[in-house]
Amino acid sequence: MIEFLNNYSPLVTAVFTGVLFIATGVLCVVTFWLYQATKKMAEASSQPFIVATFELNQWSFKHCDLVISNTGNASAFDIKIKIIPDTRNDIVTGEQSTKPIPMNNISVLPPGKEMRSGFSEIHEVMGVENTRSIIITWKRNPEQKEPDLLAYDYYFPSGIIPVGGGSPEVKIANQLQKIQEHLVRKDCTGRP
Repeated sequence: MIEFLNNYSPLVTAVFTGVLFIATGVLCVVTFWLYQATKKMAEASSQPFIVATFELNQWSFKHCDLVISNTGNASAFDIKIKIIPDTRNDIVTGEQSTKPIPMNNISVLPPGKEMRSGFSEIHEVMGVENTRSIIITWKRNPEQKEPDLLAYDYYFPSGIIPVGGGSPEVKIANQLQKIQEHLVRKDCTGRP
C-alpha cells in the first residue's frame, strides 16, 4: 500500500485537493445562503408594526376608543391613519363630527406602546354593518422615502357585554363618587 501511495502520490494529492476544493465551494455557497437568511430574519424581527383597533372605553361602556399600537420591535415614525368612512358623532355634543379622526398623524411611537383617544359611541362601530376600512402608513426611520402600508377592514364585534366593575381605577372612581354623594347628603340633612 505504501508503495502504491509513493508511486501515485501526485495523483492522490490531486484527487484529494479537488475534493477539498469542491467541499470548500459548497461550504461557501451554504454560508452565503445562511448569511442572507439571517440578515432577512434580523431585519424582519426589528421592524415596527402599527395596528389600529376600537376598544371599549374604560370609563364609559357606551363609548369606544381608537387605539393605535406599535406591536413591532422598533420605533415607528411619521404614522398616518385614515378611517373610511369617517362618519361619527362627537362624543361630547352628540352631533355629526367634522373634526379629523384623533391621532391621525403621530410623529413617533416606540415599540410596545399604544396611544388611545375617544372615537365615538360604541353603536357606531359595532357589528359587521359598521365595518370601516383602516389605512395606516409608517416609516421605519425618519429618512425612509416610501412608508410601509397596512390596510384592512375592521369592526367592533357585537354582543360584547362588559363583566365586573372594569379596571381598578374605575372601581376607585365609583367608590369616591359614592363617598362624595354620602357626604353631600350628610351636609344637607345633618343626618348620616
